[in-house]
Amino acid sequence: MTIDGGSDDLIPVVAALHDQMHTWQGTPYEWGGTEQSGVDCSGFVWRTLKDRFNLPMERITTRELLHMGVRVNKRDLRPGDLVFFQGTYDTTGASHVGIYVGNNMMLHCGDPIQYTSLNSSYWQSHFLA
Repeated sequence: MTIDGGSDDLIPVVAALHDQMHTWQGTPYEWGGTEQSGVDCSGFVWRTLKDRFNLPMERITTRELLHMGVRVNKRDLRPGDLVFFQGTYDTTGASHVGIYVGNNMMLHCGDPIQYTSLNSSYWQSHFLA
């Protein structure tokens, strides 16, 4: 799913994501969290969209994020696009969200917040959209 307006100037997007990683680096996972004392995946994406990209929005879940924006093919992912996964918890549908940063990498709230390769067998087997 792409949230940006299709701008060809991706340098500010990548820089904002890199800054967000360093601001939140070491933050532990906390279900439902939205603060640097503890955050979950949708809380981290929400804070990134709100704080770094000035999108005025209320706290939103992974499933709600899935229905925003425009879906793009996996091969067309661009920095700033959201990537969704299923089956990462005992639930149906979207259960995890991260932010694509380029080179088959995403920024996401693992435990702690980190960059992760989408090429790993775990993320490939759970990829949703």
